[in-house]
Amino acid sequence: RGFEHLPWWLRPGVKFHNKDRHLVLSNGSSLIVESGKSMKGGLQEEGGQKGQLGRSKTYSIAHLSELSTWEYPETIDDSLMPAIPQTPLTLLIRESTAKGRHNWWHQEWLVASEGLGRCFNIFIPWYAERSKYWLPCAPGWIPSSDTLAFARRVEEKGPAFMRRPITLSREQLSWYEQRKAEAVRKEQLYKFLEEYPAEPEEA
Repeated sequence: RGFEHLPWWLRPGVKFHNKDRHLVLSNGSSLIVESGKSMKGGLQEEGGQKGQLGRSKTYSIAHLSELSTWEYPETIDDSLMPAIPQTPLTLLIRESTAKGRHNWWHQEWLVASEGLGRCFNIFIPWYAERSKYWLPCAPGWIPSSDTLAFARRVEEKGPAFMRRPITLSREQLSWYEQRKAEAVRKEQLYKFLEEYPAEPEEA
């Protein structure tokens, strides 16, 4: 979609295009898309094998999404990372919500937090998206003590993630209080925290 919306003067010619899978451009660049079960490695329905993700290729840009749900994330270390040169001319984006502790994605986060490995962490708290996570306040609504304590915590810790002072609006606090209460009532607080964390440790 991004390629299709480039201005005509910036968009190179197309040599080959397999919809949603493979795009080869006249300038020698190409785009390969894999998803779902194929993240085990090569596309298995085409004869690929587990653990071969990126092997024998070279990538200058890669975007890996929802890594905490991959069945075989170790193929990233074994096959894909060696295929991405470590130079200022490469870009690797790896993003995901958290799905538990002590798994591959959690270990990757901890390694980067310690300054090891090739990547660095960027944490985006739920309140960064002001237009998405808010609810109108009922007339006379007063936030609970738990919600007010959360607001103070965000004011204290939020600037480290947002790079500016943070104060949650009443509408954001209303959203937080209602969604958290709903999760607690359903005994799914852990799901709420992993999807809408305020800090990495909470995720």
